Order: sequence, then structure tokens, then C-alpha cells
Amino acid sequence: MRDAFFDAYVECALWSSLDENGHNLDDNYTSRDIDVYSLAVMRLQCDRFQKNNQGLLDKSGLAIDRLGHNFWLSRNGHGSGFFDEGTPVDEELQHVAKECGECNLYIGDDGKLCIS
Repeated sequence: MRDAFFDAYVECALWSSLDENGHNLDDNYTSRDIDVYSLAVMRLQCDRFQKNNQGLLDKSGLAIDRLGHNFWLSRNGHGSGFFDEGTPVDEELQHVAKECGECNLYIGDDGKLCIS
């Protein structure tokens, strides 16, 4: 089952990840190009983040898709994310996202996208 948080998380992952030529993955790939295992891991990470931080997410007042987008950016140390949304819980959300650790999309030997 998919939801707006997860969809935005995956969309942001494709948009902000680069191939070996420096092109955004979303130029040539979609979520259907992510291997099944990696997609399941991404789903698990999103579900766990939402469950463990529901109170903060609710207090942020941000739309669910914006939360998913920011989760990818914040956990991976991009120049944007929860920290610049202007909500009362920006710093807390940034912190819990960073605690999840970095993960990246890359093109596997079989041409499918994988998560590190």
C-alpha cells in the first residue's frame, strides 16, 4: 500500500539522486525502476519514521507529501529539509531524520535502482 508520504519520499529520492553522468535519476527512471527489495526497505523506513514521530509530524502542520519529501532531504544532509520549513518543530524533525542515517539510490548491475 502506498501513501502520499511514501510517494513524495520516493519522488524526492529520484529527483535528488544522480546517475554516473551527473543527471538526476528522475530524468530516466521512475519508481517502477527501483528493485523490489529496495522499495520494501524504503517503505519500511517511511512507515517507521512516521510511526515513531507522529506527534512531531502532526505539530509541524506540513502536508503529508511535504513531510515525505523533507524526510529524504533531511536524512541525507541536503541543503534543504525540515530545518528550513519555519515550523515550531523544525529542529526536532531534522534531528530525528538525521538519526535515521543516510541512504542513496544507485544504478545496480542489472540496471535497476537500489538503495544503499
